[in-house]
Amino acid sequence: MQINISSSKKNKNHLAPMTQTLSNRKIWLIMYFPITVVLSFLFTTSIASHEMAKYTVRNEILSPDLEKIIEKGFLTVAMNKNDRVPFFYRTDDNNTIGTDVDLANKISSSLGVKLKLLRNANTFDEVVDQVALGKADLGISKISRTLERSKRVVFSSPYMTLRQAILLNRKELAKIKKGRSLESLVQNFDGTLGVIEGSSFSRYAINNFPKAILKEYANLEELIFSLISGNITALYLDEFEVQKIMQSEKSYSLLLRPVAFDDQLDTIGIAVSIENTTLHSFVEMFLEQNFNNIGIKELLDKARQIEDEKY
Repeated sequence: MQINISSSKKNKNHLAPMTQTLSNRKIWLIMYFPITVVLSFLFTTSIASHEMAKYTVRNEILSPDLEKIIEKGFLTVAMNKNDRVPFFYRTDDNNTIGTDVDLANKISSSLGVKLKLLRNANTFDEVVDQVALGKADLGISKISRTLERSKRVVFSSPYMTLRQAILLNRKELAKIKKGRSLESLVQNFDGTLGVIEGSSFSRYAINNFPKAILKEYANLEELIFSLISGNITALYLDEFEVQKIMQSEKSYSLLLRPVAFDDQLDTIGIAVSIENTTLHSFVEMFLEQNFNNIGIKELLDKARQIEDEKY
C-alpha cells in the first residue's frame, strides 16, 4: 500500500509539468487566436481595399474607348502635314507647335496621358480618314465640319467659326466683269476659281459657285502663286487665310480684292471616330468648360509675330 501511495505521489509529480504545459498552451491559444483574427482581418481589408481601388479606377475609365487610350498612355491626334500658321507649324528643330497643338495638349493632359501627333496626311480629308480608320483618336487640324465628312466621323461643337471668303485678282477680274457690279459678279461667279485639293472649300465651291471653272492645288503656297500669276481669277478660302495673305505683302492691296460672305460660314471642329462615343462626350465637355475661342484678330497677330520671328 505504501508502495502504491508512493507511486501515486510520483505520478502526481510527473503529471504536474504536463498540467502546467497544457495550461500555458491554453493561454498561448487564447492569446494567439485574437492576434490571428486581427491579422486575418487586416489582410482581408488590405485585399479588399486594393480591389476597391482597382474598381474605382475602372469606374473612372467609364468605357472601352477611354480605357484603351489610358492603357497605351498617349492620345494620338492627326494633323495635316502642311503647316497652317498659327494653328500648327514646325519649328526649326522640327517640333510642331501652334494653337491647335495647344488644344490637343490640354485635352491629352485632362485625360492624364501624353500627346502623340500624327502628321503624314496630305489633305484635310486624309486627316478625317485617319480618325475614321482608327489610326488616330482625334483629328485636330483646323478641320471644317462638312456633311460629307460627318458620314465618316462625328464632330465636336465648333471651337472656331470663320466666314467663307474669296480673294480676287483685280486684273483678271476686269476681264470677266462685263459691266456687272462686284456683288452681281460674285453671286454669279463664272471665272476660274482655285481651291486646295481635299479641303472643305473644294466641296463648298461646287455648291456655292456652280458656274465657276474649278482648279485644285496641292497646297496653299501653290494656290497663292497661281492667283498672283493670274492663272486663276480668284481663290476660295476662309476669311482668316484671305486676310493673312493680304497682310503678308503690302503690294497685295493693289493687286488683290478680298470679299467675305456673312451668310456662308466655315465651322471648325474636332473629328472623333463614330465608335468612340465617350471620347466624343469628353471632348464636348472639355470645350464647354475649358476652351476659350480665339478671335480672328488675335490669330492674325499671332501669325504676323511668327512670320516676323521667322524672317
